[in-house]
Amino acid sequence: AEYDLDDPAEVMTTIDWGIASNIEKITDDEGNLDEGLNNDYIGDPKLVKHLIILDKYLNNKLKDIGDSVELIIEFDVGAASLNITAIGTQPSISPATADYDLDDPADVETTVTWGIARDVESISENGSLLTLGVDYTKGDTVGGEATLTILDGYLEDELKDIGGEVVLTIEFDRGDDATFTITATGTQPSISPTTAQYNIDSPADVKTTITWGTATSVAPPVDDDGHTLTSSQYTLIGTDLTIRSTQYLAGKLKDIGDKVVLTIKFNLGDDATFEITATGVNAGVSPQAKDYDLDDPADVTTTIMWNTATPPIVSIAENGNLLTPSVDYTVGDTVGGEAPLTILDDYLVSELTDIGDKVVLTIKFDLGANATFTITATGIRPTVSPQTKEYDLDNPADAATTITWGTATEVVSIVDSDHYALVKNIDYSVTAIDANKATLTILDDPCLTGKHIDIGESVVLTISFDVGADATFT
Repeated sequence: AEYDLDDPAEVMTTIDWGIASNIEKITDDEGNLDEGLNNDYIGDPKLVKHLIILDKYLNNKLKDIGDSVELIIEFDVGAASLNITAIGTQPSISPATADYDLDDPADVETTVTWGIARDVESISENGSLLTLGVDYTKGDTVGGEATLTILDGYLEDELKDIGGEVVLTIEFDRGDDATFTITATGTQPSISPTTAQYNIDSPADVKTTITWGTATSVAPPVDDDGHTLTSSQYTLIGTDLTIRSTQYLAGKLKDIGDKVVLTIKFNLGDDATFEITATGVNAGVSPQAKDYDLDDPADVTTTIMWNTATPPIVSIAENGNLLTPSVDYTVGDTVGGEAPLTILDDYLVSELTDIGDKVVLTIKFDLGANATFTITATGIRPTVSPQTKEYDLDNPADAATTITWGTATEVVSIVDSDHYALVKNIDYSVTAIDANKATLTILDDPCLTGKHIDIGESVVLTISFDVGADATFT
C-alpha cells in the first residue's frame, strides 16, 4: 500500500479472514503496534473485512518519499504481511539557474515549490553554510510555494568576475536536495582596433580605444616575450591606450613584417590582445631579369629601389655563394631613392658558359624581404644545313653539310646512332668557309663504308658544339 505524504491519511486494507477469527498482534521492525482509535491501528473483527493503519502511526514512521514499513499481522490462525511505502512530490526550485549582473548587482530569487517538504533546513556552497537573514531570506508560503532570495551582499563577495558561479545546495526537511546555480554576467571589456600597423618609414605612436564594459581598470600591457611595459612605454588616458613609438615600438619592430602581441589584462572580464605589425615598402630591383649575350659579353645592370631599406646592400649570393663587392658587382650612388647595381662581366663570364645558363642572384637588404635578379645567357644556336643527305651505294662519296656557327666556335664531338664517336680528320673534317660558316664533311672512307649500310638504312650523327644545343645530320 502507499502512504501519500502530500495528503496523509489512514491506510486501509481488506482482510480475508479464512479460518481465522481475530488479530492477535501486529508488529513492525521496532515491536508491537497498539490497537485502538487513538493508537496505531483498528482491526476489530466487527469491521468484517478491513484493517486500518492509522495516520498517527504512519506520520511518525514514514518521514520521506521512499520510506517503507513492513507490518506482520498475526491472526489466531496464520499470519500475513503488509508493506506500506511513502509517496509524494519532491520539493523543487524554479528557476534552477540564474544570473548575477556585475553591471547592475541585485538580490537573486527563485521559487520553492514545497511538495512534501515544509522548510529549508540549510543552504550551503561547497560545504560552507549560508546564514539565514544575512546571506538569504525565505518568504511566506502561498499556494504551496515560497520565494527564496539569495542576497546581493553574499553574491558580491562570492562572484568577482564574469563567468564566476556559485552552486548552492538547498537541503529540505524532507525530500531530495535541490541545487541553485548563480552565474556572474556582465559586459566583456574590449579594445578597438585589435590590430594596428607601425610604419617603419614614418614611425609614430600606435593607439587603440578601450570599451570598459564591466571592467574599471587595466594592468600594464605584457608583450609576447613576457615583458611588462613600463609607464614610459605606454599611456592610458580615459579610454585611449597608446603604445609609444620611440620608447618601445622602435626597438621592438625593426623589420617589415615584425609583430608584437600585447596582452591587456582587465580587473574584470577576459583579457584582450593588441597586435601591432611593422610595415614598410620592400626594396626591389628593376628589371628583375636580364640577358647576358654570349656573342657580346658585357656587364649587366639593374636599378635598386631602396624604399624602406637603406644602403648599402647587405649581401648578394648565388646558390649560397657570396659575391664579392667591387670584384663581382658594384653599387652606384643613390639618387632619388634609387641606385644602379652592376653585375660585372668578369663574374658572369665564368658562370654563364652556354646558351640558356642562368644565375639567380639573391640580394639581401638591411630591412624587408630579399630581392632576386635573374641573368640568363643568350646567343645564336649553331645549325647545320642540310640536315639530311643521301648516300649512293652505287656511287659512294663523302657526305657534306654547312655549319653556321652562331655563338659556337668549334665542334666538340660527333657520335653516331651506334654510339661510336667519330674521329676528327679520320672520320670527318671541318673546313672554314668564313668567320660564320664551315663545311662539315663525313668521309666516305673509312666512316661511311665502314657502317655497311643497306638501301633505306640511315646513319644519324649527333653533333655537339662548344656552345649551344646539339645538331643532327642524317
